[in-house]
Amino acid sequence: MSWIYIDEDAVLTRLAGTELDAYRTKALAAGQADPLPEIIDGAVQEARSRIAACAKNELGDAGTIPDGLLHHLLAIIRYRLLTRIPINIREERRTEYQDALAFFREVADCQVAIEHPDSGEASQSPRPLITPKTRKFTSTDQEGT
Repeated sequence: MSWIYIDEDAVLTRLAGTELDAYRTKALAAGQADPLPEIIDGAVQEARSRIAACAKNELGDAGTIPDGLLHHLLAIIRYRLLTRIPINIREERRTEYQDALAFFREVADCQVAIEHPDSGEASQSPRPLITPKTRKFTSTDQEGT
């Protein structure tokens, strides 16, 4: 895994057709700037502050997040974008948003291992290695065909 930048294209691929149409046609008043870049920047900074809240974590380059957190961050960005649009937001979207916020709280509380930006290794203690056991019985040890 690596640390990545989030762009508008990544967010737009997570919108349903009707949501994307509404965003492009109904979200902006005449002369109003596109709010998506500001929403992305705010969400990325919020995620990075949650990562930095755990002393075990190191931050990657400015404006980046670990790609393993992309799903959760996109859920937050998408929800915040859609709340600006006069459409009904599906319950699944609300649940994904709430789950993503909870996930980032766990990151801040050091309950989630975050990879180091340079090595790709998790910043918390590694998982134990499990070695396979040797078979005690084989086909030649058993009666039958």
